Amino acid sequence: MDLDQMSYSYFQPLIWIALIAAVIAIVGSALKGRGKTDTGEKLHDVSFAVTLVAGVYVVVLLLLTVFDEPDLIYDAVVIMLVVIVFFAALLFLLFVIFELIGGRLGRRRRPRETAE
Repeated sequence: MDLDQMSYSYFQPLIWIALIAAVIAIVGSALKGRGKTDTGEKLHDVSFAVTLVAGVYVVVLLLLTVFDEPDLIYDAVVIMLVVIVFFAALLFLLFVIFELIGGRLGRRRRPRETAE
């Protein structure tokens, strides 16, 4: 199967599962807000289980793609590494910028005096 020919119907169950999990979680939260905490907690557990089913389905889709298009694995790994390095560099840059701003604009506190 060519990746361009991969049908939308493979991914449609993920949309339905996400909608079902969202509705169940919203109903559970509404019930918890009305004082029915046991039922709300049970519905939140069901919503989590539905989300786990979605995760399993994503793994099935991943395996389907890996076995049908093994040449794309290298490209996927390279793309993931580029994205990881980009966001790590961005996080480091923002950390440095905020540390510099915080160090210069922040109030300098005197150390607490301790009783000896």
